[in-house]
Amino acid sequence: MKINVGSKNPTKIEGVKNVALTSKLLAGSEVYGVDANAEEFGHPKTLTETIEGAKKRAAAVFAGADVSVGLESGLLVSGDAASGYFETTACAIYDGTRFYVGLGPSFEWPAKMVTLILGGQDGSQAFHTLGLTQHEKIGTAEGGIHVLTHGKINRVKLNELAFMMALLQLENPGHY
Repeated sequence: MKINVGSKNPTKIEGVKNVALTSKLLAGSEVYGVDANAEEFGHPKTLTETIEGAKKRAAAVFAGADVSVGLESGLLVSGDAASGYFETTACAIYDGTRFYVGLGPSFEWPAKMVTLILGGQDGSQAFHTLGLTQHEKIGTAEGGIHVLTHGKINRVKLNELAFMMALLQLENPGHY
């Protein structure tokens, strides 16, 4: 089985590869990162935008694959967050006919981060502006979550979990 991931971001490709290795359905799959021509610096501001971004990435790279995967991180509006927003990761798996969507864990960015993101910066730019990283694109490295959790979790793990949540629909077709 050939799986195209709609990104050249190593954290997204590695996350999909790691899960594919443990999935009976995807055993022996070949996973490829493919440029989805997505906006380089941008940050979805709602859950709808985040899911749509994941779906667009998956659809854009489906050609030549058995399934394609789009992963997109973005804001999720919530009155229960002190800043008014959580950050989440959406995954869309596309089989040429249907999208299977799942979400990874969500967490709250520091309020100053949210202000910068709502002002037009992406997560990497905001992290850099606040002096929390020297990476130009921290999302292609360990991710901001790695900094905030003091190394307990990284962006690969967030991408793995989002992919797992979308994949469960394919692994349990009798229930979906």
